[in-house]
Amino acid sequence: MSRLLLPLLMLSLLLRRSFSSLPQPRLRLILVRHGESQNNVLNLVSKQHYRENRFADPALTELGEKQAAATGEYLGSPACHPLLSGVTTVAVSPFLRTLQTSLPIVAALRSREPELPVELWPDIYEISGCYDGLPGAETPNPGLTGEEIAERFSYTLPANLPPSAGWYTHPGRESYAEGVARIGAVAERLRARAAQRCAAGESETLCLVVHGDFIDVLLNQLLRMPADPSKARFRTYNTSISAVDVFGDGMAACLFSNFHEHLGGDMCKREQLGVV
Repeated sequence: MSRLLLPLLMLSLLLRRSFSSLPQPRLRLILVRHGESQNNVLNLVSKQHYRENRFADPALTELGEKQAAATGEYLGSPACHPLLSGVTTVAVSPFLRTLQTSLPIVAALRSREPELPVELWPDIYEISGCYDGLPGAETPNPGLTGEEIAERFSYTLPANLPPSAGWYTHPGRESYAEGVARIGAVAERLRARAAQRCAAGESETLCLVVHGDFIDVLLNQLLRMPADPSKARFRTYNTSISAVDVFGDGMAACLFSNFHEHLGGDMCKREQLGVV
């Protein structure tokens, strides 16, 4: 009997090890911060200079466009880190700077996957939202309309975005607490998406082209840590890349943050981490 049990026990252990080494289904999030914007440059002068001269919906600078191009070239190349490969969907914030950043990224990824879905997600915008005016006298700016986005960017728009209306519907400047709550809802939606995929035994890789504070708060939410505006845990350079896996049970694992090896030369202002 013992001679029979020993081989069975060894076979059981081998099978357990074999199954445990299989890739675990997950939702991988690749978080790309936008390129340098006009507001980033203003902020380098001083906070006061930024407040007095800021744009409600700034465009990329010339450097920002170069950063976006370098990021697209990297993500679409064979040299791309294997953890960043296999993107199945791209989701983009509705701000102009993220839309502009996404263009070379989408072009590079679609050169390999021509049918890659690209979607506009109206709720993944930066904390504070789209607004005009000085502190204490802010008024909402509606942002780009559905027609303007459709004309300039061939992405899938949400059904609830009217063609002639802007995407920003908040009544004023968004507070930090309101932003955390909004991004918390995004995190819960991503957990639900991960649960659905994992239940089917599938994996998915979703690339989000978003913002610095958004990335910090989203990672905190996914890792179930409190967000604090005075103590940002995940500071990022413009067009740096962060990655996190979300599993079917709602748990998340941060693979890395602020990856910027694709930004050569003077494209990365390393002394200004978290600003540009």
